[in-house]
Amino acid sequence: MDTNNIDNDDDDDHQQVQQEQQAAAAAAAAVADQRHSKIMSVLKRKKKFTLRHRKQIDELVETFLEALEQDIYDMLCDNDFDNYHGLDSDRDTEEEVETTLRCFPELLSRRNDDYFHYPIHSLPYLYDVTNENIRCNLKAVSFIPLVARLSIEFGCFNEVFRGGLLFEIGRAGCMPLCDLMLTDTLGRQREHHETVDNKYLIVMKQLRHMGLLKKEDIQNFGLLRKYKYPQGEIDGTVFPEERFRFLAEWDPIALTQTYISDSRCNIPLHQAALGSSMEGFQLVFETGIRYFPKKKGISLLFQKNIEDETPETPFATACSNYGLNDVIKVVEKCLSDSSDKPNSFSEAFLSAAVNEDIHLDCVYFLLRRDPDMLQKLLPASLTTSSVKHSKRKRKRNNINDKGDDGKTCKT
Repeated sequence: MDTNNIDNDDDDDHQQVQQEQQAAAAAAAAVADQRHSKIMSVLKRKKKFTLRHRKQIDELVETFLEALEQDIYDMLCDNDFDNYHGLDSDRDTEEEVETTLRCFPELLSRRNDDYFHYPIHSLPYLYDVTNENIRCNLKAVSFIPLVARLSIEFGCFNEVFRGGLLFEIGRAGCMPLCDLMLTDTLGRQREHHETVDNKYLIVMKQLRHMGLLKKEDIQNFGLLRKYKYPQGEIDGTVFPEERFRFLAEWDPIALTQTYISDSRCNIPLHQAALGSSMEGFQLVFETGIRYFPKKKGISLLFQKNIEDETPETPFATACSNYGLNDVIKVVEKCLSDSSDKPNSFSEAFLSAAVNEDIHLDCVYFLLRRDPDMLQKLLPASLTTSSVKHSKRKRKRNNINDKGDDGKTCKT
């Protein structure tokens, strides 16, 4: 049997099916256009209808608008992971969504009866009822800038809320702006988490360009530690690397910020040490060393979590999660790879010795790396004097050990 003929027959069949589908779609579109034209004609000439039918037209129009409005609202607020029928950037264009919302702008400020949130709160996440977990909403998150812009234009919120981005509500006080740092809680593939990171980063950059994400937000809302780690075993890192870099480069000082949340007082490095990703811990520490190479960068590794009854440092927490040897390797690699290598961490050493917020493990760690640290801290004059004194002492000892002929005396 000729396989080429079989392949040609399959191609012809497939082409015929496509043509039939296209023809059916064109016929359905033509029928729909006829109906739309008839409806427009009826509405335009409504006043010339009988009283009975004028009333019926009004009732049908009211029912239609109510049903359409409710369906649009349901689409905006849908965050059911198992049965999602909400906005979809693979299907819906920004222009289509904007046209829809401009017809029903009041929906942007309508609060959900079940969760008491507004439509913009549903766009960053989905709720997985089966596993009782939050999932990232890759289908709808890209519409956040549009919804925020229209909410501002129509005055849906007080201007301090920036179109609802800063409206704090439900879920432990979270808000749409902070939810842009979410990581997926059940994804198993590294590629999926990278997609989440990149897509949410695009939204953050758009908001920054619009002036709706400001530099002070990074510290005011602790964005560098707002991410959530997935539960269970993960194939690859799930740390929001690109978003973290974006925010840290914009405001490096936020790396040193102590943010109080959940009865804890943490810095971003402590949050990274608590997670399930060694890559995340390494990135945060590495970034701190790059921006603060002489003192703060290394001190952050041993900063106490002062809100806990038994304060822990990022170093101790990381060792507990990843193992001492692996953590030491990561720390030493970051220090050796630093582009601005300090000759000595003397400033960090002195700070750790007097600062109660820095654990004494920092002193031990630095002394172990550089046993001559204390010698280097001595004033230059004192060091020179000590060297001269040692030389004179050795010279006297040598003279005493020699006889009159200059030869060394034997005892």
